[in-house]
Amino acid sequence: MRDDRERLADILEAIERIEKYAARGRGEFDNEELIQTWIVMLSCGGRPPARAATARAWRKPGASQARDG
Repeated sequence: MRDDRERLADILEAIERIEKYAARGRGEFDNEELIQTWIVMLSCGGRPPARAATARAWRKPGASQARDG
């Protein structure tokens, strides 16, 4: 299972990739369905690192250590 540092690295990589295409401007985003899909996938859960890291971050001390997806 990947730890929070690895998941954070994944999130930062996704941000870099999104910024690369965001620099092309809103018009490019609006006109290119593939770019729209790809950016939305990366920013809204196409990758699970934020979800799993957040689950651990919000767990109360002493709470059950159930598996985080």
